[in-house]
Amino acid sequence: MHYESDPASYKPPDLTATVTSFEALLSDPQTVAFIAEDADEKAIGDVITFPRTTEGTAVTNPAQFVELNEIAVTARHRGTGVGRALHDRVVEHWTAAGATEIRLTVIAFNIAARRYYDHLGFVETSRRMALRLRQ
Repeated sequence: MHYESDPASYKPPDLTATVTSFEALLSDPQTVAFIAEDADEKAIGDVITFPRTTEGTAVTNPAQFVELNEIAVTARHRGTGVGRALHDRVVEHWTAAGATEIRLTVIAFNIAARRYYDHLGFVETSRRMALRLRQ
């Protein structure tokens, strides 16, 4: 979806690169991930999160928060509550750990994800824009 929507910014899908990226992310001991399985113990969804800290700037305060890197549910299981269950598990985990905020980034063209995150209670706090100088 990303490459098809914005090939100037995204690479074509590459399973090997994706696996390598996920292995690196999941090898970090601070990463917290949950996997949803069906009755046959096949993965049907996942969520990946990790704590983040940002330094303050001249106009912003330092911040500590949880980054929601990904919530993904197989197409067949969307709309069945799997994503909500993963979300609720993340909120439960990080609330118990003392976190006060979960943040995520969603690409502007991913309307379905933006609506879903709105539905889960996320609110827009900033907007990043780009001016393409060459096509």
